[in-house]
Amino acid sequence: MLAALIVFAPNAGAQTPKINAKDNPEAYWSRGYGCSQTAENYNVGIRVDDVDAMTAKIDVMMTAAGAPSQVGMGNSYMGGVQGRMRQLNYSVPAKGAEKLAKKLLEMGELVSYALNRQHSGDSQKQIEERIAVLEGELANKSELEKMPAARYLLTSKLASLKQHRDICVAGASKSSISINLQSKPVEQKQ
Repeated sequence: MLAALIVFAPNAGAQTPKINAKDNPEAYWSRGYGCSQTAENYNVGIRVDDVDAMTAKIDVMMTAAGAPSQVGMGNSYMGGVQGRMRQLNYSVPAKGAEKLAKKLLEMGELVSYALNRQHSGDSQKQIEERIAVLEGELANKSELEKMPAARYLLTSKLASLKQHRDICVAGASKSSISINLQSKPVEQKQ
């Protein structure tokens, strides 16, 4: 159980350590995890005749899809011609995100489109492995009763890992859609 106290010591090595619990417990237990809060990020840029009308139309479509609006707006200059521009951001269920993003492409003149898929499966697996080890050590209550500091450190690390796992799991079911609406220059409007 003394090893449990050592694994929480700061990593003093100058080189990137091999992540192995037996050979390098400091690196193994102090590793950080970056799980995305969304499975996919869609970025759609479209040019439209009326930014305000399109904002309302998109908001209705996204609300019907279960995506509460997080709208930011502003005016800007585009290409030397004053035009309106608005950035809309939505968090949507991952299952229908691609369909919504494709529907947005049909609502105006395409300016840009990008899809970034996040992958946190490896992190989730590593987190689950570490949770299992800590839960196993915490189950040995008779040893831990003699070492309250070790018990505290193990419990604290376990709580942190569970929080990271929950973020990974929650993110896998969500996608974000960012929409950049730009008004057509005055000479292009009909």
